[in-house]
Amino acid sequence: MSTNLTAEPIPETSSRPKGRIRRVLKRVFYLILVLIGAFSIYAWATGARQEPIETGEPHMNSLRLVDFTKR
Repeated sequence: MSTNLTAEPIPETSSRPKGRIRRVLKRVFYLILVLIGAFSIYAWATGARQEPIETGEPHMNSLRLVDFTKR
């Protein structure tokens, strides 16, 4: 015989889905950290820096003053 004397059923709480979601999110977080760390080490080791290209000409040479009023 049941020891529950009320008419309401006892809600069964399942912590399994929350635990599974938390475990997946934790693994994704650690994977992202590892990828960022690996990229940082790669960039530091190879010296991948964005250096300006020295051509000897002034930069932004495409901006020119054009006077359309003269013919």
